[in-house]
Amino acid sequence: MSQNQPKKILVNGCSHTRALIPDNEDGPGWAERLSELLDKPVLNLAEDGKANEQLVEECIRYLVYKDDVDHIIIQLTQWQRINLFRRKCSMHWESGDLSSQILRLQEDWHFNDCQYVKLPGLTANDFQVRRHIGFPNEYSQLIGDATYTQNRIVVGTLIHALWNMCVQRDIKLTIINYSPLGDVTEDPVWNLPEECFLIRNRKYGLYNHLNWKFSVLDNFHFEEKAHDYIAKIMADNYNNQTQIEVNEKNYDRIHNVVVLDDIFDYTNGSLAD
Repeated sequence: MSQNQPKKILVNGCSHTRALIPDNEDGPGWAERLSELLDKPVLNLAEDGKANEQLVEECIRYLVYKDDVDHIIIQLTQWQRINLFRRKCSMHWESGDLSSQILRLQEDWHFNDCQYVKLPGLTANDFQVRRHIGFPNEYSQLIGDATYTQNRIVVGTLIHALWNMCVQRDIKLTIINYSPLGDVTEDPVWNLPEECFLIRNRKYGLYNHLNWKFSVLDNFHFEEKAHDYIAKIMADNYNNQTQIEVNEKNYDRIHNVVVLDDIFDYTNGSLAD
């Protein structure tokens, strides 16, 4: 890159970062608002439905090819989301072509010619394989990790690799976990420096905190005011390395999968607007 060009902030995540805003579909999301607050260019790779493994891999591959960012922000989403290459569409990959490796899901995953098959994050879908033991005997068998522990450890391993690349290049890394990290944080791959995380008590997620503070107009995505709020706390994190604290209760209001008795009232002062 030219020495006269300012370095960018690289952002990646799912629809919450892309951003899907029910009460202002054409309005800027938090990443664009952050760019305005910092007067700094932001490159947003986020797409609807993106899975954690893909978005972290994309950031790693970006750094392999590019040297034009000084801060990376990754917004981790639901752990149930897993994207797999379709057999024939995997042939579209071209070595050395970054555009063929950073695949856009917002439209592609809806159609037959998609690069990825997406398992929805709304329900914990099971993988099935068919076993043949002599014709015509055949039956299906469930495979995979029902707890998604392996997924979280694999993503943590990729994040650890990304962090090492960032250290080598003097790039700041900020991780925003919307869903709880849970006990997997005890795994050494998640033992990154404290300043890498927006949430101090990251065993728990940001989604419930935002759900308490803001309206969820389409039962999943937050109203425009939430994007202003996120942009402000991210600007404070960028300038001062500040963190936020969320309540130590693992509420999950996503699509009303769990019926809750209450939503914790965050009134400890440090989370005031």
